[in-house]
Amino acid sequence: MRFFYLFVPALMAAQCQSHFTADNRSSKASTLVLLDVDNTLYHEKEAEIEAQIVTKTHLYCQEILGLTKEKADELYHKYGSTIEGLKQTLWKNQPKEKLQTHLDDFYQTVYKNIDMSKLLPRADDAISGSTGYSHTTNCDRHTLLRDLLKACPYPISIASNSPSWHIQKVFQGMG
Repeated sequence: MRFFYLFVPALMAAQCQSHFTADNRSSKASTLVLLDVDNTLYHEKEAEIEAQIVTKTHLYCQEILGLTKEKADELYHKYGSTIEGLKQTLWKNQPKEKLQTHLDDFYQTVYKNIDMSKLLPRADDAISGSTGYSHTTNCDRHTLLRDLLKACPYPISIASNSPSWHIQKVFQGMG
């Protein structure tokens, strides 16, 4: 499998020439573009999406679960995401239905009211290089990204720890 992992706007690509099936035989090579959405398709400094998620995760952990901010961060660092840490610790032995209720509550509480308004670029919003000169605008960058994705001849997959409906809101928020 030919594999491109796209960090936008940096557009750094890494390739993996083949992948292996379950019985470790190499399969026919193909190509895939993998987009990591959160904090790569947009500038976090401008959009503040991740900051909202972190703040709301801390509030959920404190108000609903009685965990400190530090404990929530520890779960994040140890398990790769706070939600995975909760699944592996506090909710480890929960029946499937109860676990799903916890997950639904977490995602609704943390992600439901994320403000996406800063994702849409303003026409006069310019990106400057280290020299201070403006090279392109955020509007140009969004148009370039849209055009690139529309013209891409390969299948595009999306990677994120966020729920799919949040990712849809990100794409809608970016126009």
